[in-house]
Amino acid sequence: MRPSLELRGADVPAVYEASFWSLVSIDWTSGCWLWVGMIDERGIYGRFKIKRRRYAAHRVSYALSWGRTPAELVVRHTCDTPLCVNPQHLLLGTNLDNTRDMIARGRNPRGERAGGSRLTEAQVIAIRSDGRFARVIAKELGVAKSTINKIRERVNWRHVP
Repeated sequence: MRPSLELRGADVPAVYEASFWSLVSIDWTSGCWLWVGMIDERGIYGRFKIKRRRYAAHRVSYALSWGRTPAELVVRHTCDTPLCVNPQHLLLGTNLDNTRDMIARGRNPRGERAGGSRLTEAQVIAIRSDGRFARVIAKELGVAKSTINKIRERVNWRHVP
């Protein structure tokens, strides 16, 4: 992940600020100010270019509203809506704070949703009830023997019954 860029609201020329706020649509139900401009390559966060540099839209919103977004801190969403740029829904924090938010809100990818997962929940359930040696199951499924043991010991895939 690319390090965050520090941004000061005072460094944003007025023409950019006007352009920025024109790319916001207010959702009156949630109170979120949704970004309708450019989106990052993952399709998750808004992006806004200022003098040939791209910034996360929510970082720009925070800087314009509260003065500064330090490079060493992230701008977190209290609303859990990545495209929201409502300054009232944004706060500064560390990466650890942001990770804790993600886990508390159930947004952390687990199991099949995790990028490197080779197994399905159905396979995990079957592994736990399979009496064969771990090495036999591991070879059949193309995973390590330790993976099978960790599933059986509920170290991995704890969320699956």
